Amino acid sequence: MERHPSFIRHGRCAVHVAAPAIAACDVCGRALCLPCAIPVRGSVVGSECLSKIVEDAPPTPAPSRIPSRGDGLAAAGFGLALLLSILPWSRFGDAAGFGQAWTVHWSLLSAAAALAGVAAVLVFHLLPLDPRIEALAYGGLAALIAVGAILHAIHPPPLSRATGVPWRLAVLGAVLAVAGAGAKLRAVARSQSVRS
Repeated sequence: MERHPSFIRHGRCAVHVAAPAIAACDVCGRALCLPCAIPVRGSVVGSECLSKIVEDAPPTPAPSRIPSRGDGLAAAGFGLALLLSILPWSRFGDAAGFGQAWTVHWSLLSAAAALAGVAAVLVFHLLPLDPRIEALAYGGLAALIAVGAILHAIHPPPLSRATGVPWRLAVLGAVLAVAGAGAKLRAVARSQSVRS
């Protein structure tokens, strides 16, 4: 039987993206993890292709995918922090004004991390990775938002004072993004406990 190239990237199962692939389906080429791989007459196939190899194969339910929990919460947190970058983060001086969070100061760290977080949520939605890697990215970007906001409050730009609301709400956005990362990790842990 001719082997087809796998259509899944980076050695992950086509159905269970958190599980490493151990084989590719000999019929369609999809990457398969251990629970998805069915050995039949010297070949390895997935449950969807089993009926093409074995006559009268019993119907097998399609394996469940790991739910993408936490992405909405992370997107809300990153979106809130990004939206706040429009507001003035400082009073008095050159740094006071709308959009000045994007000037070279600690607020820029928060604004850039929020933008990267929104982009990460969109990219992971289109090209999913291992959910643990996604959660780690969310947590790291959220930490950068919080650190930038707190450092801006402690060390505002010269001749200015940090305003109270934007940086505090940016920290809240970071907390929401971390909660989204935690929800994603809990979903992975639940799906692994169900499989074992």
